[in-house]
Amino acid sequence: MTGSFGIFPFFINLDHADVAISSPTGKFDRNSLKIGDKVAFKDRKGNELFGEVIKLNPKTVGVLVGTTRWKVGYRWLSPIIEGELGSDTNVIEGQLLARE
Repeated sequence: MTGSFGIFPFFINLDHADVAISSPTGKFDRNSLKIGDKVAFKDRKGNELFGEVIKLNPKTVGVLVGTTRWKVGYRWLSPIIEGELGSDTNVIEGQLLARE
């Protein structure tokens, strides 16, 4: 899996083929985000922060990180791709055979 923060897309290798999973231009704008989306960005010290979109402005996005509100330019945001862990209910039952 490759990718980086900023305007570069993220990729997932599916059957040895790279598939882009970002917006076609690789950039966010007001129309590509919605309130409640999870995003990541780096602060001025280079720390990675993860939060939720709470407001969409013409040039910036309001992002809630914990209890702190941040105002971040669209170009500095990266998407967070959430996945789900498998559960134990998807286990195939089997029977151990005796060895000869």
